[in-house]
Amino acid sequence: MGTTVRTNQDRARTSCSPDGTRPGVARRLTLAAVALGLVAGLGACSSSDDGGSTAKATTTTKVTTSTSRPVRERPEGPYTLATTNTGQAQGKIYAQIYIRRVDRQERTLNQDQLTGPRRERLARIPGITVTNIGVLDLGGSKSIQFSVQGSDLAELERLATQIMARLRDIPGLVDLDSTLKPDKPTLAVDVKRDAAADLGLKVDAIARSLRTLLAGVSVGNWRAADGESYDVRVQLAPESRSAAGDLQQLPLVLGSQPDGSARVVRLSQVAELRPSTGPNQINRRDMNREVNIDANALGRLSLIHISEPTRPY
Repeated sequence: MGTTVRTNQDRARTSCSPDGTRPGVARRLTLAAVALGLVAGLGACSSSDDGGSTAKATTTTKVTTSTSRPVRERPEGPYTLATTNTGQAQGKIYAQIYIRRVDRQERTLNQDQLTGPRRERLARIPGITVTNIGVLDLGGSKSIQFSVQGSDLAELERLATQIMARLRDIPGLVDLDSTLKPDKPTLAVDVKRDAAADLGLKVDAIARSLRTLLAGVSVGNWRAADGESYDVRVQLAPESRSAAGDLQQLPLVLGSQPDGSARVVRLSQVAELRPSTGPNQINRRDMNREVNIDANALGRLSLIHISEPTRPY
C-alpha cells in the first residue's frame, strides 16, 4: 500500500499576480457540484477575483433547482446554471451548479470572502452534500489530493476510511471527499456445477448466455431509407429482466431434441440467484487500484501538517 500527497498550491502561486488575480483574465465562471447536495469549490488562487465558480454535489433535479436559489441570494452571484450527470459530476444523483459572479469592480467581496458564507449557507440545506467549490480555470479540481494505492480493494477502503477520519480533525481543511463510494446492489449467480455438468453446460457458456440476454449483443446494422445506419441489438425486453424471478426463468439452450426442437433448461435448474453488492467504481493508477482523497484548504496550510495523518501508512 502507498499514499501520495499532491497539491496545486505551488502551481497556483506561479499563475497568480501579487494581488491574487490572474493577469489577462477579465471574467470566469465558478463551478459547484452537488451529490444529493451542492459542492462549492475553492480556486487555485486563494484570493482570485475572477468572474465565476462552480459547485458539485449529489442531487435530484428538484433538489438541484431548490439549491440554486440560495446560491443566487447574494448579489455577487445572481446567475446560475445547474446540470446533472455531466462533467465531473457523473451519476444520476450528482449535479453541478455554475455560478456567474458580477465583475470585481461591482462588488466589495473577493473570492475567499464569498466562498465561506456560500459554503455555510449550502451546509444548512437538508438532503445534499457539498463536495467542492472551485473556479473553472482548474476544471473545478481541489488544491489537495491524496492517492492511496494497492492491490487489495478491501484494504484500500479500510485505509481510506481511517485517513479521512484523521483529515476531518485538521482545522481549515474543507470539502473533504473521496472516490470511495458505497457499494452498488447486484445479483450474484452461483452456478450449480454438478447439475450444469450433468446437462453438458459449462460456466462460460452460462455467462455468455446471460450477457446476451441481459446486456444485449450487436448482431449487425440496418440502413434506413434516409441513409442512416443503426445497430441491431438482440436483448430481452425490459419487462422480462426487471426482477430476480424473471431471471430464474431465463432459458438456456443445450442443443436440439431428436425432433429438431430446441432443448432448453431454465437458469434456476443450474444456478442460484442471491442479492449481493459490488464496487461502485474501481480506479487504477500505474497498474494499481487507487482510492483518491481530495480537499480544499482555507488559507494556507502546511503540507507537512496535512500529510501527517497519512504517515502511519
